[in-house]
Amino acid sequence: MRPPSRPRPESGGILSSSCARSCTKKRASAFTGSDLDLVLRSSGVDTLVVAGVATSAMVAATAYDAADRDFRVSVASDVCADPVDAVHEFLIGTLFPARGFEIVTAG
Repeated sequence: MRPPSRPRPESGGILSSSCARSCTKKRASAFTGSDLDLVLRSSGVDTLVVAGVATSAMVAATAYDAADRDFRVSVASDVCADPVDAVHEFLIGTLFPARGFEIVTAG
């Protein structure tokens, strides 16, 4: 494995896809049952942007797990969804910010 890439200033701090690595997600949290924590730490990553299909389930589980592991967490609100719009809006507008998660947009 090559040394970790560092984000270029013009990339907004995001690593290029050429250094991306895949981890198979097996549970609600992307960390549970995967080597994601090891992969991120060995690459020097300390901040995550979380996005996904179920804001109240998979996104929340991964965001809380990441925070418990001392990662800085952002949630990309415009690339998350939930079956119940009001739940999504509450999580993005109230609960996640109250927990210290930065709310960002992908666009």
